Amino acid sequence: MSKVILTEYDLIVKMEGYKTKSGIELQGSESREKLGYGVVVVKGRKIEDLDVGDIVLMTRTNSSTGFKYEDNEYLILSRPNIQLATKPDNFNKDKADVSKIVS
Repeated sequence: MSKVILTEYDLIVKMEGYKTKSGIELQGSESREKLGYGVVVVKGRKIEDLDVGDIVLMTRTNSSTGFKYEDNEYLILSRPNIQLATKPDNFNKDKADVSKIVS
């Protein structure tokens, strides 16, 4: 996806962890303890505070567009709709308990 062209404040996030039957969901689930996370794979040129590889933990509800590509699920998000993110060295994917962050 390195040649994708985005608007200057949008990102593409690859979803990891929990996926719903209908696709992807970061926030607003009835079972918040099952929330997944996303990894930034492409970012718009004006986004300075997030980098490719950063972890997205929480977004504003209904603020994204989802799509599938090569058996992976992705979200297109605008930067103002990402409420909580962290650097990958500050996130243990094997021991992630996102419920404590978003509840």
